[in-house]
Amino acid sequence: MKLKKILLLILLLIVFVLEQPANSETTRIIGFIPLDTRPYAYDIPIRLGKLFGAEILYPPMDSLAFFRETANCQFIRSWLLQNANDCDALVVSAEQLIYGGLIQSREAKITENERDEALNTLRIIKKAHPNLKIYVSDVLMRNSISAFDEESVLWWKKIQDYSKAYYRTYANGDMEAKKELESLTAEIPEKVLNTFLHARKFSHEKDLGCIQLVKDGIVDQLIICQEDSAPEGIQRFEQEKLSAVIRENRLNNKIFMANGAGEAGAELVMRALCPKGSDTGIVWLGENIGFSAMYEDRPFVENLNTHMSAMNIRENPDSENVICILPPKIKQSDYVMGFSEGYEEYSYEEFEAMSRRISDLVKQGKHIFLLDIESANGGNPKLLTAIARQIPILELYGYSAWDTASNSLGTLLAQLLACRNENSAENKSYTAERILNDCVYQSIVRQKVSEKLKNVGVNVWNIDDTKTAEQLISDTFRENEELLHNIFGVNVPKFQTKLRWPRLFEIEVIAEK
Repeated sequence: MKLKKILLLILLLIVFVLEQPANSETTRIIGFIPLDTRPYAYDIPIRLGKLFGAEILYPPMDSLAFFRETANCQFIRSWLLQNANDCDALVVSAEQLIYGGLIQSREAKITENERDEALNTLRIIKKAHPNLKIYVSDVLMRNSISAFDEESVLWWKKIQDYSKAYYRTYANGDMEAKKELESLTAEIPEKVLNTFLHARKFSHEKDLGCIQLVKDGIVDQLIICQEDSAPEGIQRFEQEKLSAVIRENRLNNKIFMANGAGEAGAELVMRALCPKGSDTGIVWLGENIGFSAMYEDRPFVENLNTHMSAMNIRENPDSENVICILPPKIKQSDYVMGFSEGYEEYSYEEFEAMSRRISDLVKQGKHIFLLDIESANGGNPKLLTAIARQIPILELYGYSAWDTASNSLGTLLAQLLACRNENSAENKSYTAERILNDCVYQSIVRQKVSEKLKNVGVNVWNIDDTKTAEQLISDTFRENEELLHNIFGVNVPKFQTKLRWPRLFEIEVIAEK
């Protein structure tokens, strides 16, 4: 009799376990060190983690990098050491941990010992907590410097040219490029150029140090993000060396190198929370599949494959999830720098055909995640208004169109995992914020506000009076009320906007639920 009761209890226990939700990871706790305090690097990973149902622990904002102000690196390391015991996984930005921010990494005002001590923090944590998963994002330095005013914008452009000429000189033996390189070397202030070259060397050694952490079993997964670059650039030599080390140590399944930067925090938070990943279909809304995006150094499809692999997202045409991608018709343009030569916008009829295609997929029960990478630094409102004529816009499960193509891609992939196949009220609110920010603000409002501020002599790269700028942003959103109604219909969400940093590149948008 006792045996029967024991067997019955075992059977009930087995049934109970089998009936538990597949995503029981929702109770997990993630310790998060973001790249910096911009909304995409700081808020979105936290927001998506909570959307998934996890608890995200992170240091107070005033201890982290704020624009040109360096983070309190010692506090961050102490925070990690103190909180690691309460976490199931850590997601750490190498730039925040080592330099105190992304902008700070481009000048590298620290010593080799300080860099190595920062990385050693992760070794100490892993030794104390061997079962703790550690995920790290590492930025392979961009092809130029940071821009804070009109003068630095000039040198930003000149060093971009220097980087391209350097590549053509030493990769191709191009004598004309060599002359250009010599001319630029003489033209660019010695301090500016030396700082750039020193930071590159220092950053490359940091990249190798991060790879070593993976080799030694300290870091479970590493994403090396190549920030702003071009196919011809000084970074190609560094990439070749890093790729060789990765191959030699057979770490290809743990280290992923792709274009991007600001999206990596969101990607790794969701990778930690959802290691099983997901399936998705891929639908291209245009024919230009083989394009290379602005500020990136390889065809976009390569970045698509790498980012999906890093997050264990598998292409499956039968999946309920579908990522619809809007590529440039011919060549990408840029909502910040202006429309480039060779750019051609899709016609009204083409946008209508795309919107009907999306509507048909929705009617088939597909979960649509829209990736608009027709241009850099913003989404095309004409596509959204066309879709809104077919279906309520928030029937989309996700949307992304900010900054570079890979920035947008990574953020959307993170939302795909975070929403867990459910277009909840919370997910709709998040998607509304992305539409308001990525499309309406980035492609329209920001340009108008920038022009208004420049007309009164404001340095839009480093704004002194952020309150006035914020009021201009609010006023300009109201000036575009008709567009908001064209996209959202009668139910335009109530929202607030705030400048997180004293510049116009990114704002925080908070929609009421």
